[in-house]
Amino acid sequence: MQKQANFSETIEHPSIFGTFNSEQHYFKTLSLVLSSTHETRNRIEFCLNKILPLIPEGGSLLDIGPGDGALTKTLAHHFKHITAVDTNHHALTHLKEVLHPSIDSMQISGSISNIDLKSEHYNLAILSHILYYIEPHLWIGIIKSVYSSLKENGLLVIVLGGDELGKSELIQHFGGEILSINSLATQCRDIFGESHVNFYVSDESFVTCTQKGMLHISGFMLADANISASEDDLNRYIAQKLRHSDSYFEMTTRQKYIIIKKTVCNL
Repeated sequence: MQKQANFSETIEHPSIFGTFNSEQHYFKTLSLVLSSTHETRNRIEFCLNKILPLIPEGGSLLDIGPGDGALTKTLAHHFKHITAVDTNHHALTHLKEVLHPSIDSMQISGSISNIDLKSEHYNLAILSHILYYIEPHLWIGIIKSVYSSLKENGLLVIVLGGDELGKSELIQHFGGEILSINSLATQCRDIFGESHVNFYVSDESFVTCTQKGMLHISGFMLADANISASEDDLNRYIAQKLRHSDSYFEMTTRQKYIIIKKTVCNL
């Protein structure tokens, strides 16, 4: 926890929280967020236990929004080729550094909403915590596009959170709209067939030992909802809602997984 606190001191402050001064500022804040939670570890375990057993070895992985690369690196041994898509150059550069040189990988810089994907090319596609940054009315179109890039019996894994528990309370407090993740799951079942869509949830926490650490994390959560707050207002909210003691701050969320399987009968 002290290492995390020291790292939070190195992160610059934006003029208003919910925004970032640069790609590097975003990536450092993301690193702090991930260090404060078991969310990534649980997502990795979920993919290892629930997803990889359904995917043949030696196939292709499409990872849209690889973040710090932890999930991609863990799954890499199972695939012959990896394609990563991200708008953040630092994330793609970092991913290239953490992947073993023997792994055949390609990094594509840009938004998934503007990229043409190869049809029936991938065995697994992951949209992990990336749809926050895309207008909701575009979600189904993007999901259909990624779905079309899957081989038969391929899987699309969509991960989102923030519509329940502490993160949703933070977003609502500062005037943001809550994502309709459950509605998205229902839409996917209507489009791809109920028997081909599964839905899972896990409760997660983000914990810091300093208010400054939680300040940066809360700002990151506001950015997910495309809203912002002043430092004073955000600090006041943290002190009232997220502070449990002088050295313990916690925000909760519910991580949700929508798993879509591509088969001939739901093409």
